[in-house]
Amino acid sequence: MTNEATMRAVQQQTLGEPDVLAVVDLPRPTPRTNEVLIRVEAASVNPTDWKHRATGGFLGEPPFVLGWDLSGVVEEVGIGVARFSPGDEVFGMLSYPFGHGAHAEYVTAPAAWFAPKPASLDHVQAAALPLVSLTAWQAVVENARIQPGQRVHDGGFATAGVANDADELALLELKADVFEDRERCSVLASAGEAFGGLLHLYKGMTHDRLLIRRR
Repeated sequence: MTNEATMRAVQQQTLGEPDVLAVVDLPRPTPRTNEVLIRVEAASVNPTDWKHRATGGFLGEPPFVLGWDLSGVVEEVGIGVARFSPGDEVFGMLSYPFGHGAHAEYVTAPAAWFAPKPASLDHVQAAALPLVSLTAWQAVVENARIQPGQRVHDGGFATAGVANDADELALLELKADVFEDRERCSVLASAGEAFGGLLHLYKGMTHDRLLIRRR
């Protein structure tokens, strides 16, 4: 059982298969200047998570708590935070790779790394968006430099996370004409609203998804 001074988190002490993960009690973090304390409602697991679990990746040797994508509720704000207030629903991505820790009940991070959660998305849906959608933004906007009216061929990979979000970004935000080698996947009605929040996230940052729902 946890109290106000502690929280549950999924931590590992060694590298390896999923059985190295364990639920443990850790000190609950306190927000510093310009930070928010988020009560995590949902967090996603991306390929980078299991790769770090198995090899250590950028993080080296454990112990550590993985997870970068999350959606939750602002529990407390640090000095200097004006954008959010306790009770606000937000989603975002912790700084990659060293800002990991979303697979826990609470996390602290700069307020600039979060955006208001669209009311049309629940926490699980919102938590699935940040990493893949920010990757799609880099691919479609910064690298491919897609312009309104251009035709975009996605090679039929729109069922994958990044490719699917890239399609929606090209369609809804850039008004490009996307065509595929297979029948089009359904377009999220809330994608435009969500991408607006993700664009805020991208500008504020210096640099199949398994979802974990808060119990």
